[in-house]
Amino acid sequence: MKHVQTSSLRTNAGEQRRPLIDKVSADLTKRIQEALKEGVAWLPTERELAVELGVSRTVLREATKRLESHGLLRIEHGRGLRVVDNLHHPLTRSMYLRLPVLPERLAQLGEVKLFLEPEIARLATLRHKPEDLAALKAINKGLTGATTTEEAVKCDADFHRALVRSTGNQILRLFSASLDELSRESRTATFGSLSTARLHASTSQHEKIITALERGDASGGAEAMREHIQHVIRHLEELAADGLWLRKRRRRDPLLDEVSEELLKKIQKASAKGRHRLSSERDLAVELGVSRTVIRETSKRLESDGLLRVEHGSGLRIVDHLHHPLARSISLRLPDLITLLEQLAEVRLLLEPEIARLAALRLKPEDFAALKALQKGLKETTSTEEAVTFDTDFHLVLVRAVGNEILRLLLEALTDLSRESRLTTFARFGTAAGHLQHEKIMASLERRDADGSAEAMREHIQDLQVNLERLRRSELAC
Repeated sequence: MKHVQTSSLRTNAGEQRRPLIDKVSADLTKRIQEALKEGVAWLPTERELAVELGVSRTVLREATKRLESHGLLRIEHGRGLRVVDNLHHPLTRSMYLRLPVLPERLAQLGEVKLFLEPEIARLATLRHKPEDLAALKAINKGLTGATTTEEAVKCDADFHRALVRSTGNQILRLFSASLDELSRESRTATFGSLSTARLHASTSQHEKIITALERGDASGGAEAMREHIQHVIRHLEELAADGLWLRKRRRRDPLLDEVSEELLKKIQKASAKGRHRLSSERDLAVELGVSRTVIRETSKRLESDGLLRVEHGSGLRIVDHLHHPLARSISLRLPDLITLLEQLAEVRLLLEPEIARLAALRLKPEDFAALKALQKGLKETTSTEEAVTFDTDFHLVLVRAVGNEILRLLLEALTDLSRESRLTTFARFGTAAGHLQHEKIMASLERRDADGSAEAMREHIQDLQVNLERLRRSELAC
């Protein structure tokens, strides 16, 4: 009898099971979305779901682990599958992985919050409902009476969450939730002493924002929020001299966390040397002194994070797709394409002018040379696919030149999601207008004109919005 290697059987079984896991994950995602709308907190038991979906409990377990990593489920051993809406968690983890050093993370976080939060306040002023205003007042009253650091941190975070919810933009809400989670360390530090002066400063700054909302003063709301964020940044800078007291995050599975950290170091070292693969599963298990099952579980986690691609039969390929979890979360939160594109364009209009402004101040000669080469390619190409690539790369070069990894993660995700709309608009309206707008942006960048660069980019994104609206109307008319 001819013997087949066990590893080959495992590989074939894994390849056959993967499409089934994809299908079960998709089915469960729909069920979870319905449960969230109806306020249902738990899914049926693992046994019941396996019977209902006609799959083994092994396949179901793989699917639920995947959805837990996506932020849609929490597996509570002994209790079952809890439905959650933590779609921001994968982005938060991506930010931690891209920015592991705390001072650097807080500096880049402050920079993003300084221009994003005022724009959220501006939109909230224009869109809030009476119940949103009532919620903000109640939260601020709670902050005034806070007696513990935990209570103060929660009230402050809730205030900002209530503001972003009132804008109605789900992408902003996801991004803001991640920033809030990253800000927990700094909030704990700034409220650490729970001094009367600190509480009074926060509540009075919140009160100014609320007053602007009541008056319908969008510019006043944005300015009040800007002053609030600047105050927090100044306070953090004062605390930095003494260092921030950090709490260690609770570890759900210490062994998997430890192996993840070791594999992350290996990925970083291999990437620095230009290598694109890790050692085999067997070699990694021997080297780290763990079972192949642990290596397999860890590599799945890192694949979900966007750091590895598990290629059955070929091994573990190193990738830098840390923006993929955010793109996936946005797609799950906004399954309707038209709504997705509208909210996507709105976020781009908030972000990209500020990216252009910062790029004008930080661009290196090699960045400008790359932009010129992309412009030349965009002008000369006759292929829609190539035009989309040149246009996409133009915006990505700009954000990389800024040097803010949080901004880069967000824009890369938005770029992934806008690929189809770029293909459609370029095919319908051509590339001439986009090329001229890029030229205008580059002229301002070359002069180091930050305001001019931001304005040129704003006009560019607004023109894209107009084209998308024209497409939407033509489709509705058909």
